[in-house]
Amino acid sequence: MLILLLNVSLKFSTVRLLFIPVYWGTFSVALFSLGEEISQYFIPSRTFDLLDLVADAGGILTFTLITWCLAFWLVRRTPK
Repeated sequence: MLILLLNVSLKFSTVRLLFIPVYWGTFSVALFSLGEEISQYFIPSRTFDLLDLVADAGGILTFTLITWCLAFWLVRRTPK
């Protein structure tokens, strides 16, 4: 949900990563999630779990797709 809110608030702006446009909201949440999951490996009271990382990736992909559909729908609805 955070990805969708960030992408809408950033007006669907993108950054190019290896010639692929990626929404800023998606990029920032993915980077944060990856950093947070990796940091759990180094904190004794936390545990690193690969399934958590897979679940994060699933949510990131799902809400990025929803963002893309919303942006596409808004562009089509905008009167010319």
